[in-house]
Amino acid sequence: MDLRKPLYDIEREAKPSLVCVTGGTGYIAGAIVRRLLASGHSVRITCRDPGNEARLRYLRSLPGADRRLEVYKADLEHVGSFDTPVTGCDYVIHTASPVIMRPPKGKEVELVIRPAVAGVENVLASVAKSGSVRRVVMTSSVAAVVGDHWERGRHHVFTEADWNLTAAETHLPYHRSKLLAEKRAYELCAEQDQWTLITIQPPVVQGPPPGNVKCEVVGFMRKLLNGGYYPWAPPSGAGYVDIDDVAAAHTLAMVTPSAQGRYIVSARSMTLGHYVDLLRPEYSKYKLPFLPLPLWVIWLNSLLFGGPVDLALLRAVHGKVPHFDCSKAKRELGLTFMDTRRTAQDMAAALLELGLVRRLPGAPVGSFYLALAKL
Repeated sequence: MDLRKPLYDIEREAKPSLVCVTGGTGYIAGAIVRRLLASGHSVRITCRDPGNEARLRYLRSLPGADRRLEVYKADLEHVGSFDTPVTGCDYVIHTASPVIMRPPKGKEVELVIRPAVAGVENVLASVAKSGSVRRVVMTSSVAAVVGDHWERGRHHVFTEADWNLTAAETHLPYHRSKLLAEKRAYELCAEQDQWTLITIQPPVVQGPPPGNVKCEVVGFMRKLLNGGYYPWAPPSGAGYVDIDDVAAAHTLAMVTPSAQGRYIVSARSMTLGHYVDLLRPEYSKYKLPFLPLPLWVIWLNSLLFGGPVDLALLRAVHGKVPHFDCSKAKRELGLTFMDTRRTAQDMAAALLELGLVRRLPGAPVGSFYLALAKL
């Protein structure tokens, strides 16, 4: 199987195992499943609706899926629903968690925080029952590391030792969900000695979507290219990383015996304007944002022309690019990062090829990488 990011030696040499991936139809999970199958593992995925063939089409089309992929129904808040898919597995990769950046007011706990924490409790309860699982790799986020980019001072470099200090139920609820879910996972891990826990903390994940195009990150790029943010590019900072780097971090953490604890995986930190600049050479015909205006102008424009924005999130990231120390992932997992320019342009080209963005005269055409997104 051709991969945008080739397998590492340790992945190729690892003994074929049985792996359960929760939330298997998700954006990140799709890339993980692709990598696991390419490594020769057998995979069980869980999802809420196994009958939704449209969501499963990409996964079922992967080489080896006809013999080594099984689909199970499970729900984060249903006690015992993960028992069957986890039974007999060697590893569990827990990716399932709500990704809702702007839940309705008053629904933050119900829609985001409670399901995230309950999912950890239910998945790990099934792991404990299994008797076979020896390692759990969980998708967390830098949202569990930092909320307000200013919370530890202007020059702080965030590491795995940091935990989000500012997120609350009504302020950055998604960040709060990742913080509480990860802390709960480590609490449950400390109560036993059957399995080890590793958590992966990516920032903004980008790259060609492996099947699932109905997610926040694809929506961001789609809106960006379709002129939905034009002309405002607020000076908000974030870390960015390729989806295949994130997938590799999970699989490397799974098969590296010495791996332990938390791993931040961020290729590069930059402002939104700098991220847009990565696209501009190839996509200059599109209405890309370019004006770094103050928050109040963005808020007023959004109210008049584009609907409400998350001012709490904008304030938290406004004016400061967060810097992350990823040396632990490089040193202990051997992880290397793809160039963020390639990541941005591959993703944009993939959305064009999939018909999610209006193709303009002179726009780039598909490439080898797009074949993966179209499978």
